[in-house]
Amino acid sequence: MVTTTGCHASSSGAISAMTQLAPGLGAWSALALVGLSFITSLITATFSLGGGSLLIAAMTLVMPPVVVVPVHGLVQLGAGEVGHALPPVFVWWRDFAARYVGTLCLHASGAASEAEPSHRLPRVPPPSEADFTTLVLTAPMMPGAEYLDADTLLALWDEMGAAFAVSLAESGADLQSFLKNLNPAWNLVGRVHFNLAENRRDPEQPFAFMATYTTRLSAQAKAQHVPLGQALREYAGAANRDALLSLLVPVQRAAERCGWLKEMVDAGEIFHPLRWSPAEAARLLSSVPDLESAGVVVRMPASWRASRPARPLVTATVGARPPSGIGLDGRLPVSRL
Repeated sequence: MVTTTGCHASSSGAISAMTQLAPGLGAWSALALVGLSFITSLITATFSLGGGSLLIAAMTLVMPPVVVVPVHGLVQLGAGEVGHALPPVFVWWRDFAARYVGTLCLHASGAASEAEPSHRLPRVPPPSEADFTTLVLTAPMMPGAEYLDADTLLALWDEMGAAFAVSLAESGADLQSFLKNLNPAWNLVGRVHFNLAENRRDPEQPFAFMATYTTRLSAQAKAQHVPLGQALREYAGAANRDALLSLLVPVQRAAERCGWLKEMVDAGEIFHPLRWSPAEAARLLSSVPDLESAGVVVRMPASWRASRPARPLVTATVGARPPSGIGLDGRLPVSRL
């Protein structure tokens, strides 16, 4: 009974999103596309090719091509093609679409550790008109570039939101799992990270702590870290208040479970790099399960893994005492451990 209701809700959400995206699309046509998407997904999973092309070909029969291309082309470029070498035109469109995905990850980070994972797509506010204008000015030479303006990019931004809503409803997964399936690296974007490293120059405080957050992926699909304190400047103002609150929600949850973290948050120390004593580092390591369950990512050197087996240490001493010039004592004594 529960399964039937969930499938019905997912199908209804997908149909609603499609009809909003293409007003001339009937409910039965939208339902047929939803059913076809499951079939094409099965084809792709079985044969590793062909499913996506078949779905796009079918969509062009009932939807305008100007809608179909942005729906699947931009989504695939921005979410699934990160880290791949592409021509300059495709790189520019990928960066534009990836900007949407990165903003989506940021607004979804607050739901990363909820008891009931969210199946809804949060509202993703578009960049400012000035940002859109900058994107237009930096666009490479391409056919139709003379028609590219801020209004066009805003319309494409909204269409990407509709495309993600459809894909999320079809998948039946929660938002975090959906993003991870697009590319595992997206699961780290928009998240707060607690970084612990060695500080060997200070014997009394031999550890260094810094809280960072990730805003985007690099061209090599690596998460880009910036200090958490920068979020206070980047998201300053009432217009960005929701983004800042969503980013800091996991930290607030973790502070409710870890008293030492609450003290750092109240004092504002969480926004600055710190030198730590061994006791302070051990305190964080003992709280890793609580931090991760709250949605905070903990990073530390790989060599600290507890499962790494100890390596035997062998030392040798050659010539422990000065030998005599002749006779048996002339041989070098060797003592081994």
